[in-house]
Amino acid sequence: MTASAKAPTVRKTRTRKPKATAVKRQTVELSGGDLPEANKTPLKKVSKKSAAPKAPKRPSARGLITPQRYLQDVKQRWAIHEYEINALVSDLVKGFNLVRPHALQLVEQAKPKVQQLVELPSKLATSNQFK
Repeated sequence: MTASAKAPTVRKTRTRKPKATAVKRQTVELSGGDLPEANKTPLKKVSKKSAAPKAPKRPSARGLITPQRYLQDVKQRWAIHEYEINALVSDLVKGFNLVRPHALQLVEQAKPKVQQLVELPSKLATSNQFK
């Protein structure tokens, strides 16, 4: 016979936090006589001036370099760029020459295994194992 079934347990539900109640604000109006003397400062009148956009000032020409100096800077930066590119190419060639013998060795090791996998379907078709 089957074992007696257990009575289902009561599933616990998640309790939620109560919603926050809105805080009621009270406004208190004070008359001029209720304020202490220290807080009675005269107010300044502010007049609105027209907000016309100001034209930007022209920068000083003292900080600018001459066209000859600019051309010299461009040539120097290009020479640095060429040096860095040549160093990069040199590093890539060194890396290629370091990896090449290992890659050739891997190819030579993989050739017989690949050839076996290529011939496997024809061997299985001619064998009588699956007939």
